[in-house]
Amino acid sequence: MSAHPHRTEPFEEITKEHYAQTYLSGGFIHEPLADAVHLLTGRCPRCGFTFTTEATLTVVRSAATTTPAATASTAPRAELSITIACPCPGEHSGRPDDIPDGCGAYWAVLMEERVP
Repeated sequence: MSAHPHRTEPFEEITKEHYAQTYLSGGFIHEPLADAVHLLTGRCPRCGFTFTTEATLTVVRSAATTTPAATASTAPRAELSITIACPCPGEHSGRPDDIPDGCGAYWAVLMEERVP
């Protein structure tokens, strides 16, 4: 058995509409750490490799001339779209020499953090 279980899909830089939802629904774990750092654990929707990646929710925005009023029921939020690429270390035929890992799949998830 391989130390890094995965399907041996040939390398292809690709995303599909269902990749993000498949990633989030397949045993996805979100673990907030200190400050704005989060650990995301999930399975690649293309090759099946399970991995953990670190996401940092630091959002820089342009200066605003007015501050939006927050209501008691709705706290301000910071939203950031994070692109995740498969980091599978297993064999994927056709992977370019300058790309050390992955099957080529990538997808985006929207992270949201409540601002105190």
